[in-house]
Amino acid sequence: MMPQSPPITPSHLKRLRDYWRSAGWPVRDNLEIDLLVGGLVELHRDALGSETIRVTASGITALGSQLARNRAALDAHEALVRQVATQLQRDGWMTFTGRSFKVKPEERWITVRPDVFALPRTLDERRIRPRVYEIKVSRADLKSDLRNAAKRLSYELLSQQLWYVLPAAIAKPADLDAIPKTCGVLLSDGSQLREQRRAPLRAEINLRPIHWLQLLASCRDAEAAEPAQRLLGEPTADQVGPDLDLR
Repeated sequence: MMPQSPPITPSHLKRLRDYWRSAGWPVRDNLEIDLLVGGLVELHRDALGSETIRVTASGITALGSQLARNRAALDAHEALVRQVATQLQRDGWMTFTGRSFKVKPEERWITVRPDVFALPRTLDERRIRPRVYEIKVSRADLKSDLRNAAKRLSYELLSQQLWYVLPAAIAKPADLDAIPKTCGVLLSDGSQLREQRRAPLRAEINLRPIHWLQLLASCRDAEAAEPAQRLLGEPTADQVGPDLDLR
């Protein structure tokens, strides 16, 4: 009786990608057995008797399907990032997407990349209340993020309000209840954002000079990456919006 093909898990796909990048020596573990039984890889023996693992046509199909899913998730993620940033800009905030910050939540410095980092358009230091928005387009991604307390603490060191933003279609009551009460929740129906829970305003924080320098450097990098044919005087993406409030 032939064994049935086992279900393919993320661990199987990771190993399959490793084999795809380069034919590897047999590991001879359970993951490899599953991939061999499923016909996603095959054992190849050369003229000298050396064995390597090669990805089969079925394995390439499995990798292609995963790639298509990842691209769809990335497109959905980027669409929600744009929706949040656009709404914040309309409300008078400056937004920065995918920018890296160095923070020290515990014993060592780490780098974090908030999906959306927002600052009010003001030069009044008393009114600078940074916000961080984390975009989650799948329940699995949300659950994984909620287990990462260090990452959440890092965002809290950068902001006075931390928000999770989810598509309304995936927002299950149990998942929403699992989001810490220190975080706000926004739900998107694709065209509008609805406040499910308001993020509490934490004690005032002062961004470190390194954070302002990182923002400045990232703005310069973004400007340099824009098309050379941008019209003379046309504002860059980070410059669009009303003038800074001097009050």
